[in-house]
Amino acid sequence: MVWIHGVTRLKKIFKIIGNPKKKNEIANEKNYLPRDILFLILSCLSMKDNIRASAVCKTWHDIAVSVRDRSPLLVYFNVDLSGVSYGFFYPREKKTTKAMKLSYQFFDARLCQSKKGWLLLVHNHEGIKRLFFFNPFTREPITLPSLIATGAFGAAEFAFSCAPTSKGCVVCCISNRTPYRFLIHTWNVGAAKWVGHRGSQ
Repeated sequence: MVWIHGVTRLKKIFKIIGNPKKKNEIANEKNYLPRDILFLILSCLSMKDNIRASAVCKTWHDIAVSVRDRSPLLVYFNVDLSGVSYGFFYPREKKTTKAMKLSYQFFDARLCQSKKGWLLLVHNHEGIKRLFFFNPFTREPITLPSLIATGAFGAAEFAFSCAPTSKGCVVCCISNRTPYRFLIHTWNVGAAKWVGHRGSQ
């Protein structure tokens, strides 16, 4: 009974949210529900209703944010005869967005790492590796200098430290590995070429 009563009061509050003439009524409603009951109710709301509830007052906002689902937003890629496309997948709702087309360089691109909303991909065309960043939210690409001069070929691995829009971003390439030696190349944002380092173990 307490649960049903709480949901009924919550629905009433949603109807009067945004009506400046009923601010006092909202204040009375928000103080009526105990925090524990409010916590249980808000934890069952959809993201849309959760955001609406968080606008009622500071108490509601704090509780709504604390129970808000933090499942990661996943990116999916699709390759077929029409080309390469991608979209987003929402784990909680189990829904996908409409696929968006990508350029030819994504056909045989390999994802190396993702961080801060950016993807680091390597495109291997006729044995030549081309490294680039791609932001799936803004669709902004950032091309890195050619790897030809570095001699990085074969099973090279790549990683980056932070978003490429940051001045402190460093991209690392490890290649030509043998049981005792390997090559390391790094690239800093704004640099015209890669810097080589020799490593051994």
